[in-house]
Amino acid sequence: MDTAPILQADGLDENYQLLADFNGVVLAGHTTRYGVQFVIRDWEYEKTGVTQGHYMSDNSTAAKQDFAVRSALVWEQQIFSPEHHTEIYRCVQDI
Repeated sequence: MDTAPILQADGLDENYQLLADFNGVVLAGHTTRYGVQFVIRDWEYEKTGVTQGHYMSDNSTAAKQDFAVRSALVWEQQIFSPEHHTEIYRCVQDI
């Protein structure tokens, strides 16, 4: 966060650090007194503004996962939910 550049986009009310930018989607973070607020947004207006954001309060894992899915780095079906992990564990134990 400390070395990341400022996200240059119109309409932002806070200074967000640009953490990742891929396929029209940005992952940015803003340090608050409660931790880091992450936001995943789509670029608009030829990369001068951002829209349609998801906010993740101090949860970098969820923010990175949401960015990876929204930017099409990974398919959502490739990510196992806690229920999937439980079922896989149950199946392996029955062998």
